[in-house]
Amino acid sequence: DQVALLAQERGVGNVRTRQGDVTQLPFQAGEFDWIITRYSAHHWRDPQAAVNECRRVLKAGGMLLVSDTAAPEEPLFDTVLQTIEILRDRSHVRNYRVSEWRQMLQRAGFTAELLLTWDIRLEFDSWVTRMRTPRHRIDAIKAVFDEAPGEARAFLKVEADYTFVNPGALIRGVCASA
Repeated sequence: DQVALLAQERGVGNVRTRQGDVTQLPFQAGEFDWIITRYSAHHWRDPQAAVNECRRVLKAGGMLLVSDTAAPEEPLFDTVLQTIEILRDRSHVRNYRVSEWRQMLQRAGFTAELLLTWDIRLEFDSWVTRMRTPRHRIDAIKAVFDEAPGEARAFLKVEADYTFVNPGALIRGVCASA
C-alpha cells in the first residue's frame, strides 16, 4: 500500500504492486529486466529457492541486485551477529555471507559480483525500539555484547551505549543465459 501511495504522490504511473511469497513470485517466466531487494533477504527462510525464483522471472541478461546486511566471513563474528539479530527480531532468519550469496547466485544460473560493502552504524536504543524488542531480550543482547570475545566486539565496533556496526553489501547477479 505504501509503495502504491508513494508512486501516486510522485505521479509515477507505471508501478504495479503485488504481495507474495519470494519463493513463488506471481509473475511469468522471463517477465523482468531487473529485480532489486533491499534489506529483506535476511528474512527469507529459503534463500536458494528465492534466488531460483528470481532467476525464473528474469529475462536472459537480467539482473538481480541484493542490498542487505551481510554476515562476516569469520565464524565467531558471524555467530555473535546472528545471535543479537535474532534476539532483537524474531522474524530474522540469517544475515548471509558474501561467499554464501555468490554460491546461491551461481547455483541459480547467475554470474555473481560484489559491488560494494559498507558499515551500517546502528544506534542501539532506536534499533531495539523500532522492533519493540522486549526488555528481557534487550538485556540478553547487552549480555551477548558484554561477554563476546574482544575481537568480535572490535569487529562490530561496539560502543559504550551498545551502538554497533553491522556490515552491509550490494551483490549483483546477472542471468548467464536464457
